[in-house]
Amino acid sequence: MFPSLLQGLHVFEPRYRALVRDALESDLMFALPIPLTVPSPTGKPPLAKIACAVRIVRHERFPDGRYDLSVVGVGRVELLEELDEIDGYRNARVRWLDGPDSSDPVETGWIRAELLAMFRELLAQNGQEADQAGAQIDQVATLSMLADLVAYVVPFPLTWKLMLLHDLDPLRRARRLLQFHASLVKASNALGDPATSPRTERALPKFSLN
Repeated sequence: MFPSLLQGLHVFEPRYRALVRDALESDLMFALPIPLTVPSPTGKPPLAKIACAVRIVRHERFPDGRYDLSVVGVGRVELLEELDEIDGYRNARVRWLDGPDSSDPVETGWIRAELLAMFRELLAQNGQEADQAGAQIDQVATLSMLADLVAYVVPFPLTWKLMLLHDLDPLRRARRLLQFHASLVKASNALGDPATSPRTERALPKFSLN
């Protein structure tokens, strides 16, 4: 999950139902940290230090306690200290993170154009209206929003996506995106297999099973 993007979630585990209940009773917000696949003496996997905080914008509660949610990413947070669990879900003290402004308008403009071209190409590969979607994005997205959108949509490996989520500089993040995409295209060309070329996720993602 990345800031400014909308995601559907289907919540059925008791601990996450408790999390949603508490969020609905307070500020409608929670964070989505990624568990790391490294050994832990506590038996609980450590969490990535940077996460996307989300706000619930729509919810539907079913009679058995499950939820369907629509959440929007509102910003990056840093996990400072993990606290005691609450009703089975993990709890932490966090701080909001702000990225630097892109100070070089020339480079920012060039990077933005390259990202938009890449995004249109990926949409076209998936049979989507590339020109219309690209024009809409060009009107509303800052470089930071555009970089996060592309990072979310393109099926990069999880380690790459974590690297992009941890990077607070939108210009550097955009450069990395172009480098990542170029490496995937190069690998695809070397294999001679169009099926390995990068393709976008669904424009409207399915509900995520937690």
